Amino acid sequence: MSHWTKVTVEIREREKLKKVLKKLGLNYQEGMSAKLKMKGYAGNTAMVDMTIDFGKPRSSDYKVGLNFNVETGKTEVIADWWGLQTTQEKFTEEVVAPYAEEVAVSQMISEGYLVADRQQTSEGVAITLVEPL
Repeated sequence: MSHWTKVTVEIREREKLKKVLKKLGLNYQEGMSAKLKMKGYAGNTAMVDMTIDFGKPRSSDYKVGLNFNVETGKTEVIADWWGLQTTQEKFTEEVVAPYAEEVAVSQMISEGYLVADRQQTSEGVAITLVEPL
């Protein structure tokens, strides 16, 4: 019996994702020329492009795996959430949301805007942008 859960998210910019993972202090490993083998429940394995140490305990063999589809810009997230002792929602909140913020802010900066303020709210992050004078 497999405990793998797969969900598709939009992560198009791998370098921005790695920047966010570093900011969050999360270790990751990339398969440079080949996929990585990720372990799961009862010896099950999955082949992935990247693994992220997420959940508890961080030192366990359980990881979150990502498979990037460069044609569609979609990324498949594969994990055994039970083995990680965390949830898909927690991963989305702690990794995918900051990634989306990083992409949005980078785009606005590239268009000439400046970040005037950034505040955490109950619904996420509020970012105030201004046009330079």
